[in-house]
Amino acid sequence: MSVEQNRGGVWLQLDGPLVLQVASKVLPEFDLKALRALRGRQVEARGWVIDRARRGQQQAGQSRWLLPLTHPAMLEVKP
Repeated sequence: MSVEQNRGGVWLQLDGPLVLQVASKVLPEFDLKALRALRGRQVEARGWVIDRARRGQQQAGQSRWLLPLTHPAMLEVKP
């Protein structure tokens, strides 16, 4: 749906209650230009999903589920 960047890194908002995060500290391992081009594309992500509501970290307007991406192999762009 959207790709945003801030001090926390790059955020990939998916269609639904899940957001993918590439933290600033691991961003150099990723191709930033390719990440920005993902808007409107289908992706497959692998990893552990965090329930931000349960941990008390969810704020108004944020997706409940967070999947932090720590390596480029955790994200695959579908054709």
